[in-house]
Amino acid sequence: KAWYVVTVSGANIRAGADMGSRKTGYALRGTLVERLATQGDWFRIRRMSNETGFIHASLLTPFRKPTR
Repeated sequence: KAWYVVTVSGANIRAGADMGSRKTGYALRGTLVERLATQGDWFRIRRMSNETGFIHASLLTPFRKPTR
């Protein structure tokens, strides 16, 4: 599984992989999402609540589990 975290104050979750697609949700900074697929510059994601949609890849960064 590939996990990412929202790195901007908030990111729209969209129904499709383009800015013109309907907004279906919103993810705040620090929200952890699973990348399901990549479509151009967009990631199809799943939130912990099982909600799926698309977020532009530039708004996310790979999540790395902290090391001790």
